[in-house]
Amino acid sequence: MNYTQKYLFISILAFIFYSNTFAQCDYFENQVECFFLMDTRYKISSQSTNASIRPGDTLIFNAILFGNRDYLISLCTLKEYYPISFKITDKNTDEIIYDNFYDFYSESVGFFVDKTRFVKIEVRVLADKKNYSDVIRKKGCIGLIIQYKVNFANQ
Repeated sequence: MNYTQKYLFISILAFIFYSNTFAQCDYFENQVECFFLMDTRYKISSQSTNASIRPGDTLIFNAILFGNRDYLISLCTLKEYYPISFKITDKNTDEIIYDNFYDFYSESVGFFVDKTRFVKIEVRVLADKKNYSDVIRKKGCIGLIIQYKVNFANQ
């Protein structure tokens, strides 16, 4: 094998590794693990996203919640990564809008937004204690689903 062939071979291997490592969570929020959280009465926001995460990691997602809309915000992951802790905070006032700690780590919350708010959604995968040692070294995926519908009753 000459130098060019070796370089090409190494480049292809690196690309395959990169694709499998970092692209594994693409569109995770549209996968089977998340279907049960979808509500056909709502539209899916383009702000819905996904990321790779390990138990104990904390991720922060930023979002704009437009006024006069009902929102349904949900998180999903692989079953061994539950429970998921998440908190929604207004970025301008630091007011905690929702913390699922007080709701037995529910993975979904619905609420009405009267005026546009910039929020941060802080997410942490806790992983059940019996599974924690099994999954601590593995990266998994987490999906954030933001659904909305215009609330005509409150106009």
